[in-house]
Amino acid sequence: TWWAATRTNDQIGQLLENSTKCYGAYHGNKLVAFARCLSDYQSCALILDVVVHENLRGTGLGEQIVTEILQDVEHGSILLQAWLSSWLNRYDLDAKITN
Repeated sequence: TWWAATRTNDQIGQLLENSTKCYGAYHGNKLVAFARCLSDYQSCALILDVVVHENLRGTGLGEQIVTEILQDVEHGSILLQAWLSSWLNRYDLDAKITN
């Protein structure tokens, strides 16, 4: 994917290891969606790298993963990358953050 194209396996390993929590969806043994977050589980969380296989975009898979993250880190502030903020707004997921 574009997400992994410029990263080495070692860099990807470090990204995953240093993330608070990683989320994935599989079709058989293939990873088809991925997201990760950084959190102190007290006051804030940062949602990063929401990636869905291009053939499965628009199916709600990304929404399911983000919803799971929001349930896991239900506290304080949720920090978002700018592009993710507009995506959440499009699917009404921003209401789950502010309510």
